Amino acid sequence: MEKEQAEKLESIENIGSLPRDEDEFTYEPMPYGKVLVVDDMEGNLFVAEGLISMYEIKVEIALSGFEALKLIQNGNEYDIIFMDHVMPDMDGVETLRKVKEMGCEFPVVALTANAFVGQNKTFMQEGFSGYVSKPINTKILDEYLKKFIRDKHLADAQKSDKPHTPNASAVKATNTKSLEYFLRDAQNALRFLKEIMERDSLDVEAVIAYTVHMHTMKSLLFSIGEPEASGTAATLETAGKNRDIDTIKKGTPDFIVTFEEITKKLEIKVADIKSERGDLQWENNQTDNLKAIHELLKALSTACREYDVFITNSIVDELIKNAVSEEIKKLVDEIDSLLLCGEFEEVENLIESHLAEIRTT
Repeated sequence: MEKEQAEKLESIENIGSLPRDEDEFTYEPMPYGKVLVVDDMEGNLFVAEGLISMYEIKVEIALSGFEALKLIQNGNEYDIIFMDHVMPDMDGVETLRKVKEMGCEFPVVALTANAFVGQNKTFMQEGFSGYVSKPINTKILDEYLKKFIRDKHLADAQKSDKPHTPNASAVKATNTKSLEYFLRDAQNALRFLKEIMERDSLDVEAVIAYTVHMHTMKSLLFSIGEPEASGTAATLETAGKNRDIDTIKKGTPDFIVTFEEITKKLEIKVADIKSERGDLQWENNQTDNLKAIHELLKALSTACREYDVFITNSIVDELIKNAVSEEIKKLVDEIDSLLLCGEFEEVENLIESHLAEIRTT
C-alpha cells in the first residue's frame, strides 16, 4: 500500500491552477441536488461546502475516504461526489475503487492541487468523471454541477428560481470562517512538521505523510494569497516525492518559521474582522432584545436542520449584533464554535435546550 501511494505521488506534476474569474458570477439554484465532498482538511471542506451551498444544493462532507464509504454504506445517494485526490491512509483513487466495488455509479470528480501530464485521460483511466483544480475553479465547478445535477433533473430545474448572486454579508462571513478553519488546519500541520523535524531519521511512511501534508499546505497557502510560501511548499513536496531527505531537513525549518509568521498575521486579521463585526465589542449598557434573539435562534435551528451554511453564518452575525448580556454572549460563542466544527445537530440541541429552559421559567 505504501509503495502504491508513493508511486502515485511521484507521478504528480504541478502545472499550476486554472484561472479564476468570479466577477459577476451567478448561481443557478438546484435545491433538488445532493452532493458529497471528501477532503482531509476542514478548511477545504468548508470552502467547497460554501461554494456549492450557493446553489441551494444539499451538501454532506467527509474528512476521509473511510467516512465517505460509511455514508454510502448507510444508504446515502448523491448526484455527484467531489473527492480529494491525495489523502492520507486511503487516497481518492482507492476510495473511488471501493465505491465502485459497492455497486455505486455516482459521478466522482477529483479535487486536486496538482494536475497530471495528460490529466483528463489519467483521471478518466482512474475512474473519475473529471477533476476540479484547487483552489476551486468556480467556473469548472459550475459546469460539473449543471452537467451532473441540473441536466439530470430537467423537470425540477424548470421549476427552480432564476440564477442569483450571493449575499455579500454571507460571503464575508464565510471568508472569515475559511480563515479560521485555515488557522486550525495550520496548527495541526505545524505540530506534525515540528514532530517530523525532531526525528533522527525518516522512514518511508514518514516521508509519505510529509509529502501529503506539503501537498495540502501548498493548496491552502495559495488559496489565502500566499503564492511564495505555496511555491516553497511545492518544492518541499517534490523533495518528499523524490525521497530527498537533505532538502527536507534543510528547507523545512525555514518553512515552519514562514508558516508561523503567516498564521500570526491571519490571527490578527481574523481578530480585526471580528472586532469590526462586533464579536469583541459588546455594548454593556443595553439589554438583550430577547424577542429578536429567540426568533433568530429558531431560524438558526431550521437552517442547521437544512445544513444551510450561508444562512447560519448570516443569523449568527445578527445574533452577535443583538446579544448583550454575558449569558447570551456565551451562548452565541458556543454556537459559533460548534458551527465552525460543522456540528449542526449539536447546535440544534443546544438551541432547543436553551429555549426549553426559558419556557419553564
